[in-house]
Amino acid sequence: MALRPLTESDAKHLLAAEGWLELGNALAANDELENIAPLFRAHPEVLECRVQILIAAKQWDNALIVAETLTEQIPGRPVAWVAMAECLQGKGDLEGAYEALAEVGEQFAEHPEVTYKLAVLAALIGQIQEAEDWLERCMDVGGPKWKLRALNDPALQAVWQK
Repeated sequence: MALRPLTESDAKHLLAAEGWLELGNALAANDELENIAPLFRAHPEVLECRVQILIAAKQWDNALIVAETLTEQIPGRPVAWVAMAECLQGKGDLEGAYEALAEVGEQFAEHPEVTYKLAVLAALIGQIQEAEDWLERCMDVGGPKWKLRALNDPALQAVWQK
């Protein structure tokens, strides 16, 4: 079944919502999504934005429901899996977050956002060697900006200390 494209108006609201999210205003982003026609509120692109809004608001249970829906609707898009891991982490289930993302880690090994999140989660659960391996892979595919990010991430302190 082909995915129906958003209308021009709905696409503009989605773009505005994404802009508000980038500016750190989840409330304004949510207001923009509310302007999208009900027919398109379950569209994967809209749900991707919705889950980011819920994560920003730390509404972990609702965010997890949306993230799980996304992994079912668009299993080939890494953003869905990273969002699910983020939700599980937010709920305090670090092991579950790592396991859920590690299941698809090889499938998305060329996506630095996945390998970076795996490095962070591995470090947080004390799997320092795995964290190093994922971080190395992240920097190989993502370049120097990911190394800079990693150097400033307190979750990866144990990796740098080793």
